[in-house]
Amino acid sequence: MAVFTAVSEADARALIDQLHVGSLQSLRGIQAGIENSNFFVDTRHADGHSRHWVLTLFERLTAEQLPFYLELMRHLAGKGIPVP
Repeated sequence: MAVFTAVSEADARALIDQLHVGSLQSLRGIQAGIENSNFFVDTRHADGHSRHWVLTLFERLTAEQLPFYLELMRHLAGKGIPVP
């Protein structure tokens, strides 16, 4: 099981409210993976458009390592490689 840290719907709603990415429609744990807790999150905006997200909780990554990881994901996505 790849969900090591549970996320309640209330916590997910609070995060989504802070990020201004719509309202929570669904939150599902992703069973694949070995190190982080991952969730599929679906939101809906006021205009009716739905968005699909991957929420990753880094279980072992330090705060100092996070910028490198995020920049790597941005770089790979910019090259057309599907990443979370």
